[in-house]
Amino acid sequence: MEKTPLYHAVTKLDYMFAAFCIAVFIAGNIYIFAGVVGIILILSIKYVRHIKKEFLKSGLISVKETYLSMVAYYFFYFISIVWAFFIPNLSILLVGAASLLAIKIYTRRIADKVYEEQNGSNK
Repeated sequence: MEKTPLYHAVTKLDYMFAAFCIAVFIAGNIYIFAGVVGIILILSIKYVRHIKKEFLKSGLISVKETYLSMVAYYFFYFISIVWAFFIPNLSILLVGAASLLAIKIYTRRIADKVYEEQNGSNK
C-alpha cells in the first residue's frame, strides 16, 4: 500500500496526530489547545476527503462505515477539547488516538485485500 494516495493521506493524518500530542504537552491553557486542535481539524479536511473518496472507490468499505470513520475522526478531536476542559491530564492522548481508530481499521481491511490480490497473482 505504500506510495498510494490512501497511504499518503493516512500518513498525513498521523502527522496531524503527532501535532496533537505535542499540543497536549505544550499548550498552556484550554484556549491555546482548542485553537491548535481547530487548526489540525481544518488542515486535515483535505486528507479526510481524500480518504473518503478512496474508501468508497475501493468497494470494500460500505458508505455507512466510511461516514462512521469520518464522523469519529472529528468527533473524538472535539471531545478531546471538552475532555481537556474538564479533565486536564494526559488521558487526552487516549481520546485523540481514538480519532484515527476507525480509519486505521478500514485502511487495514483494504491493505489486506491488496496484499491477498498481489500474493494471489504472484503464485
